[in-house]
Amino acid sequence: SVDRVLAEPKRASRFIKACRAAGLTQEPASSLKRRLLRIRKATDLRIKVPSAEKPDKHDHSELIIAAEIASVQIDYRFGASTDDMLCEDHIGEEFDRIAGAVQPGHKPVSYRLAALYLRKNVRSRSSSERTTVTNIAIDELESRWVDVGSLGSLNDESIESQESIVSLFEPERSRYIYLSDVEDTQQTLKSFRSDSFLAVVGNRFWRPSPFGLNVQLIPKSTINGFSLRVLGLRGIESYKPIFNMQLKG
Repeated sequence: SVDRVLAEPKRASRFIKACRAAGLTQEPASSLKRRLLRIRKATDLRIKVPSAEKPDKHDHSELIIAAEIASVQIDYRFGASTDDMLCEDHIGEEFDRIAGAVQPGHKPVSYRLAALYLRKNVRSRSSSERTTVTNIAIDELESRWVDVGSLGSLNDESIESQESIVSLFEPERSRYIYLSDVEDTQQTLKSFRSDSFLAVVGNRFWRPSPFGLNVQLIPKSTINGFSLRVLGLRGIESYKPIFNMQLKG
């Protein structure tokens, strides 16, 4: 698929080489990639881009947090979108670096496909879902939070490996840093406690301390009448955490 071609650096390089061999020698590589994106998205062109030979059955959910934080950071730093990340090498490389610091050990293509999945599926709402989210009273969220202490005071044994909504809250500035529904709370908080995570979310003006970030949870077992996803979207809509993408739809 077009997404796979642009998300995987080696395939993107082969695409550019094919363009050069076809005579497109003057146009920058980033422009050629953007043309391919436009062809995929255009409805008025007669050029048909073949569909993927095999559907993408990879589970991108495990890298959602890395993809989201990296996506927000490149937006802050470059004013860049997911499409920019796919088309501009220097932005893509910075995206990979940040995502790898949040959740290390994966290939660039995995982080980039997770970013596309995030934009299309996780942070996009259908019209019915938007209505449901909007109709949830904020008290429904506020009353369910369980404060489990500062990020620096936690250990793996104190947190269960359960589905929940996890948030990082900075009391000193009264702001949410990040919020999401997750499948493994213990593993998520382990990633948050790493030095590399704290380094990439900080900047020269703000260096977060693990003891200055409070962890709040809403375990799935405590929720009746709502899904974790919908309640999490309500939290993002209301609190506007600084490292969550804006919701679409």
